[in-house]
Amino acid sequence: MKNRNIIIIVSFLSVIILWNTGCRKFPFLEGNGNVTTETRTTVSFNKIENQGEFNVYYVHDTVFRVVIKAESNLIPYIRTIVHGNTLEIDSRENLNPNDAMKIWVHTPTLVGVKLSGSGLINAESVTAANFEVILSGSGYVYGDAITSHFKSTLSGSGEIDFDLNSEITSAVLSGSGRIKLSGESPTADYIISGSGTIDAVNLQLNECIAKISGSGNIYTSVSDYLNVTISGSGNLYYFGYPDIDSNITGSGSVISNNK
Repeated sequence: MKNRNIIIIVSFLSVIILWNTGCRKFPFLEGNGNVTTETRTTVSFNKIENQGEFNVYYVHDTVFRVVIKAESNLIPYIRTIVHGNTLEIDSRENLNPNDAMKIWVHTPTLVGVKLSGSGLINAESVTAANFEVILSGSGYVYGDAITSHFKSTLSGSGEIDFDLNSEITSAVLSGSGRIKLSGESPTADYIISGSGTIDAVNLQLNECIAKISGSGNIYTSVSDYLNVTISGSGNLYYFGYPDIDSNITGSGSVISNNK
């Protein structure tokens, strides 16, 4: 019986230790108010993933470097690790800063960004053969890109906002947020299965293929050809005078916004 009690106690203590380890990000680590800057060198990468509440800014450069501006007692807990081709930015503790934690990411090439937190990513002046934006948080990703294929995917409540010069543009929205696109692109395909909005009225298209299976709306400008499939309650609003093929089995509509 004594041995059995010892085993039970040891097992209980093991569970407590594992629970504490799993919950190590609680409570918050408060910032000390002393804002400072730290520069880190890294191995090569061409993608950025922001997993926290950081404000991340892409800087085109000839070197790989990360510059962090945050309170001095928080910087040691901000991780910048390269896995494969991706620079991952997160924290080892649950940080509570008094000032925004800003991170400038220097790299010669950028082909994709991902935000899964509530922070932001600024990706301005991107030039790449293909460029992809993924947002699964409540944050904000914005910038401008010259690319052959721009692909954006939003499954959160945040916003993607890009000005484009792209041959092909793809936008997939399954959340409640907004994808806002402007610029020029001969061809685009839009898919909504959520309640959000694809606002691409300022992205000039020749051809557009759109599918709506949720309650969200699409706003687009297209000159030549528009193919629309609606099986949800959302609407597609268009500017221009394209030839239209539509397949509507839901309660949504295709609506001209021409004056």
